[in-house]
Amino acid sequence: MSAVSIPPTLSTRLPRSAIVPTFAALALGVFALWPALASLVDYWREIPDYEHGFLVAAVSAIWLGARYKAFEAEGADPRPWALLPLAALLALWWIALRGISHMAFQLLVPPILWVAVFAAAGPRAARRAAAPIAYFYFAIPAWDYLLPILQHGTVWAAETGMGAIGVATKVVGNVVTIPEGTFVVEDDCSGKRYFLVALAFAGLLGPIHRLSAPRQTLLFLLAAATAILANWIRVWMVIYAGHVTHMHHYWVRISHIPLGNEIFAVLLVINLLVAGWLAHGDADRRRSAAAATASTSHRPAGSVWAWTPAALFAVSGLAVWADPAGPQAGPAHLGDPPVLTGRWNGPLPAHADWRPDYPGAVDARQVAYDGKDGPVEVYLNLFTNQTPQRKLVKYGNSILTPEEWMQTTGPRWQEALAGSFGATPLTVAARTKSGERWILAYDYVVAGHRTASALIAQLDAGAASLFTPAGSGVLAVAARCSDAACGTARRAVLDFWNDESHRFASLIPRHVPRAPSTDSPPSRGADPS
Repeated sequence: MSAVSIPPTLSTRLPRSAIVPTFAALALGVFALWPALASLVDYWREIPDYEHGFLVAAVSAIWLGARYKAFEAEGADPRPWALLPLAALLALWWIALRGISHMAFQLLVPPILWVAVFAAAGPRAARRAAAPIAYFYFAIPAWDYLLPILQHGTVWAAETGMGAIGVATKVVGNVVTIPEGTFVVEDDCSGKRYFLVALAFAGLLGPIHRLSAPRQTLLFLLAAATAILANWIRVWMVIYAGHVTHMHHYWVRISHIPLGNEIFAVLLVINLLVAGWLAHGDADRRRSAAAATASTSHRPAGSVWAWTPAALFAVSGLAVWADPAGPQAGPAHLGDPPVLTGRWNGPLPAHADWRPDYPGAVDARQVAYDGKDGPVEVYLNLFTNQTPQRKLVKYGNSILTPEEWMQTTGPRWQEALAGSFGATPLTVAARTKSGERWILAYDYVVAGHRTASALIAQLDAGAASLFTPAGSGVLAVAARCSDAACGTARRAVLDFWNDESHRFASLIPRHVPRAPSTDSPPSRGADPS
């Protein structure tokens, strides 16, 4: 009897190695997430503190490529259930994209890619891809949130260090004054670049020396501490040089950047030596881990699920390419301010000194109302099609008059937390150049939903405009202080807010008509001839 040949099944025809589904998911993931990566490239080009982003991206890619044989040795062990969190993360990324929340859709890139590897090739491949993918975070500008902390720490160090050696020092904000002159601790003086590059260097040294997680954490902590200390030493040296030379030293008159570079070079050498010392004590653990890996290696069969993340990315990427800007809005405007009588009377002409600055708003209104505690000003605006240059939440947008007003106190964290869910507005105090003091309250209105959180407003705008244009804007109420404690103005603002803010929020349209299609046939009309 002749033997019957049985054709191979689908699962045996698919690659057993984890390498193909892993790199297919990563490549198509980059294709699907290209708007976030394009925005990062622009940031790396324009912001000096993130010029290293190109190098970090290259290191991440080379690092993944260097693990080619490790992925090849692993078997594809897809986890279909991981497609659910992958789809959820991708949906959140789309919402952030539509809301033009650059920070959100940039921060989501590494977890989306990592979950895709987990879903396509399994936990062992995901474990090998984790460090190279996480390393990409050193190129994402989320580190800017550390700037105020580092800046305040540098100012404190300057005051403390100079005082310890007998130099009289006065600090106002970020301005350090000694008898011989004044130093301004600007953003570049905070040491953020040293801090970030030192951490990125430590993040590379750890895998090179194959440090354990505790030793890698210790290396990160030492790198952060030495980076901060190096910046403080630089600031101390510059201020002391200004003190002893009556502000005529090269570091004071010309540039202290070479000094900083020299100190930072020493810092990197120290980190290199520390990493080698930590690696020397970790050799036994590496040998035992290698033996354990060799004894437990296996190659389970692949399956069709290994290709699902790549297919999901392909569909998402094509959708972004087909409609990168989302649904476009047609003409829209705010509703008319209501006529009020009784407890509040108006609308009246607005105060000329308060002019919030929101470039790109398609409409804005500002009026005043009179009440028993004095007049209040009301401002609201409208945004429809949001772009990086014209959006509700953007650096440079200000509820205060630019260059004329200065915020003196901000909202408490309890108020900010409650305001995130629409319970209360954010309340701030401000002062004008002429010395007038004001109390202001404001929040965001997005498709009828209200929140005091800028991030939630961006994400809400993205979700609301996924399939149809939505209206969003800022609603603000302000009053000029008439007493030393600003109690009357605060009471007037909050009373008006409680009484009438819902009415003004409704003037910002929830839905905006779509723009007419450019490829629609022309309407029939009378022949002009």
